[in-house]
Amino acid sequence: MMAFSLDNILAIATDDVIKLYNVKTHSFISTPPFRGDSIAFSPDCTRLAVGIYGSDSVRLLDTRGISASGPPSKRNTTAVAALALSRDCSRVACGFKDGTVELWGTSPSTRRLGPQALRSKMEAIFFRIFRQSRHAKSVRALGFDPDGGLFASGSWDGTIKLWNGGDGSLRGTLKVPNYVQGVALSNSVLVAAGEGGVTLWSLDTLSPIHTFKQNGSKVSIAENSALIAVSDESRHESHVALLDAVNRTTIATFNVTSFHSGIHTMTFLPDNSQLMVHSFNGDFLSLDPVNKRIIHGATLENLIQFPDIPRWHGVPIWHCRDSLKLHHYFEASFSQHKSPVPVLWIPNDLDLTVWAQGSSIIALGCEDGRVVLLRLPTSHE
Repeated sequence: MMAFSLDNILAIATDDVIKLYNVKTHSFISTPPFRGDSIAFSPDCTRLAVGIYGSDSVRLLDTRGISASGPPSKRNTTAVAALALSRDCSRVACGFKDGTVELWGTSPSTRRLGPQALRSKMEAIFFRIFRQSRHAKSVRALGFDPDGGLFASGSWDGTIKLWNGGDGSLRGTLKVPNYVQGVALSNSVLVAAGEGGVTLWSLDTLSPIHTFKQNGSKVSIAENSALIAVSDESRHESHVALLDAVNRTTIATFNVTSFHSGIHTMTFLPDNSQLMVHSFNGDFLSLDPVNKRIIHGATLENLIQFPDIPRWHGVPIWHCRDSLKLHHYFEASFSQHKSPVPVLWIPNDLDLTVWAQGSSIIALGCEDGRVVLLRLPTSHE
């Protein structure tokens, strides 16, 4: 099945995906990751309607506002196990269950595509910088430093690889007693969490600084390297500990057992006044290290400060998951609404395993090894 738009974009429905092809430039420009048995463009070339294969549903794509593409990891036949985005969304790190690590670069295109242009400023070009199979077992954790100049990959084989975020060259390998479950980087410190405790290394010398006897599955570090957050989750209880990296003491421990869906990410606000905890289901907690309070939910003011939250036309949005049906979607917080509003639904046939979000890109990792990147419009236009 094929369809032409009036601005010379050809939509091709294959057995697996929908491909968009620019006839004038002879290049593919987008690959929406789902199957369709019927497709049609709107007369103004701003919408693409796709009848989903094997169902009675129709998806309507706004070709102006979002450009979906996937780094073509054709050689990967294993699930995506970890994803990370650099702060400026110029780099995407991918970890796979077979131990492979990939680094991709993103850059906006400036070329025009026709009268409507598919809003070329929204089009994204993705290019692979490197692909390495350096871990003996599955990659479980990835993290960039604040500048995107370094990133680390942690594996179940008990190793942490430190990579150059520019060209992907290997900077060093660190060993831990047990498998790694979480890694995070500040400007000067690498921290890793697992069953063997929470260990800090100097990024300058790659020498160990200190190990806290605190098991953890997720970890975060403040940009000034002074505070560390580590989560310890079990079937019955979940806790988040705030650690003083300078004095090497525990500041506070918060019981977050009510966060039953599990912790997806933990992020310090820029002024370190609060730790924002985001669950797999899309719920938020704010942990106050000074007053040792737990604040359920998140205010719009806090969400705007959240450094790793995407902005859709300037409005903060975040990942949610329906725990009963396992539907993945994104909600937005609007000042005129008391409750968050769903704005983006993720097709179930993607079979998501992991996801990451940055200020302008959402990365989705799939069971079949595909990585789908969604670039969001960030202006109010």
